[in-house]
Amino acid sequence: MLLNQSTKKLEVELYGGLRKFSDLKVLEVEVPVAAVAADVRRALIHRLGGEGCRDLIETCALAQGDEIMGETDLIDRSRVAFLPPVCGG
Repeated sequence: MLLNQSTKKLEVELYGGLRKFSDLKVLEVEVPVAAVAADVRRALIHRLGGEGCRDLIETCALAQGDEIMGETDLIDRSRVAFLPPVCGG
């Protein structure tokens, strides 16, 4: 992964159904230095191969630490997690 001064590396933790798209629990993606959650979502879709994973990734919550992020929230840590929806009763 070749970085330039306007991008940074970000670790992304995968949970639940996202694990079927990668053998790794944690992936690295490249995002803009001032990335928001939507940028990370796009980078993960690209990293995992595009259309096959898009629907699931778009329904996931994105967490930074113990906080769920909105699409326009700034990502200011080096690690985030994608949390797929769960159901139960």
